[in-house]
Amino acid sequence: MSWRSAPRVDFDHQPEYQWPAWLADHSLEDLFGELHDKFSTIPIFIQDPIAFHTDVAQLAGEASSRDDFLAALEERKNQRLEELR
Repeated sequence: MSWRSAPRVDFDHQPEYQWPAWLADHSLEDLFGELHDKFSTIPIFIQDPIAFHTDVAQLAGEASSRDDFLAALEERKNQRLEELR
């Protein structure tokens, strides 16, 4: 299976994707929007264990408090995600 973004569907021209959304108090677009995000995706590791350990050890040594450490980890996570793009 190739991984890609959720499809963009034109429900008028792609009737195979129509579904009874109104029965579940949703719109057709929720199929590959909210519902896809919540029920058809999974989180994955963004770093191997050694790289993650390296980041954690470095940031723990630089942080002045638990909150500072967690904020730095969040910032580093965002940096790593940006590197993957």
